[in-house]
Amino acid sequence: MTPAAQRLRMAERHSDDGKDEMSAVPVGERPGFVEEPAVEATKARGVAPPVPSSEMDRRLARLRALLDEDDLAGVVVFGAPQEPSWIRYLANYIHPFVIAQSFLFVARDRDPILFIDREWFLPQAREMSPHTDVRVVPYVEFAWQFPRLVEVFTDGLRDVGVDEGRVGVCELDMPAVYSRALQESPLSLEFVDATDLLSRLLQDKSTYDDEMIRRTASIADAVMWEALRTCGRAYLSMRSDWPQSAWRRLAARNGDRERRPARTSSLLRFRRSAAT
Repeated sequence: MTPAAQRLRMAERHSDDGKDEMSAVPVGERPGFVEEPAVEATKARGVAPPVPSSEMDRRLARLRALLDEDDLAGVVVFGAPQEPSWIRYLANYIHPFVIAQSFLFVARDRDPILFIDREWFLPQAREMSPHTDVRVVPYVEFAWQFPRLVEVFTDGLRDVGVDEGRVGVCELDMPAVYSRALQESPLSLEFVDATDLLSRLLQDKSTYDDEMIRRTASIADAVMWEALRTCGRAYLSMRSDWPQSAWRRLAARNGDRERRPARTSSLLRFRRSAAT
C-alpha cells in the first residue's frame, strides 16, 4: 500500500464524534510534535535554529566542487521570502518580512560574505548564519543608492577573491537592478546563469537533510490530522496527492450522506508545503 493510500485509510476511520486513531497517541509522540523547547523558543523570535557546522561545511564543499565542475570563480546566491531555499540552505538565514532580500557571495577558497538589506536585522542575521562576515547592502527602492550598491558588490567580490573570470548568478530570480549593479562593476567578470548549478546542489541530500524533510512532512501530517479532526463533516479543498473522489468519499463517511454538501463559502481551504 502506498503512503498516500495509508493516510487515506487512516483518515477514513475518522469517526463522527471527532476522534480518530491519533487520539490514542500521546501528544509528544504525534507527528509534528518534537520536544525541543529551546528550538521552539528560538523560532518564536523569528530566528532560524542552528544547522550543525559539519553539515554547513559539507554544503559549502559540495558547492565549491560544482564551481570547479562549471569553471566558475564564484557564485552570487540571491535570497528573498518568495525564493528562500538557496540562501537558507547555504547561510541559514531567513528574512524578517516579505520585501527583504539577501545575497551570499561564495568563491572557491575564501570565506563567504552574507549581505542583507535591513541594517536593523544584523544581530539576528549574525545569530543565525555560521558566516562571520555579514554586511548591509543598500535598499534599492531608492534610486539614489544605486552607485553605493555597485560599490558594495564590487568590494564584496574583491573580498572573496573574485576579480576576474566567470561568476554565476540566479538570472530568473534576482531583480534586474541587482544584475545591473553587478554588470557595472569595474572588475573583469563574466556573469552567467547558475540556476542549474544551485539546483544540482540541492539534489545532493545528506542524512541531516533527509531527517529535516521527514520532520517537515511530519508537521504537515499533524496539520492534516488536526484539520480532519476539527472539520471532518466538511469537504476539504486542498492540494495533495489524493484524488477528489477520495475526498468526497471521506466527507460522505464523516457526515450525513443525505445532506447536501457545504456551500463553497463555508469550505475549509488550506495549502501545505515542505521545504528542504
